[in-house]
Amino acid sequence: MAGRRPKPVALKALAGNPGGRPLVKSGAAFLAGRPDKPAWLDEEAAEEWDRLAAQLCDESGVLSPAHGGILLVACEHFSQYRCADRFIKEHGTTYQSQGERGGGTLTREYPQVRQRHDALQAYRKCLNDLGATPTQAPRVYRLQQQELYDTDTGIARLLG
Repeated sequence: MAGRRPKPVALKALAGNPGGRPLVKSGAAFLAGRPDKPAWLDEEAAEEWDRLAAQLCDESGVLSPAHGGILLVACEHFSQYRCADRFIKEHGTTYQSQGERGGGTLTREYPQVRQRHDALQAYRKCLNDLGATPTQAPRVYRLQQQELYDTDTGIARLLG
């Protein structure tokens, strides 16, 4: 999707709806809560899950069980980044090989260099989607707690 990300409806309403278009309510509000951690995560991904979930759910209140998928993707990319990073620290970024047809020695980059870069970029994008970066933090709002949710109608009650 090209262009700016859409501004949340609540921010448009607070600004007095400067565009003048009708404000469309987005889907059902999520309730704050910690997603269940998959048992099959490797050790590093599981540690990152615990760290991010603690910050985004317990401390910030911006995580809901519906965010489990993007949190899973972020943790998997973090684990891939760490795996490639360990390889690079042990072997370096390049290796020597013989050129084809008896040519000279060539210096080539290990595939793990690109894998590390790609995993780090994907991890950063996931953190942006979760609102866990300094540039995204001001745009994130706390999710409503369970007591603010009307279970009979399935609608979150607004304060004020």
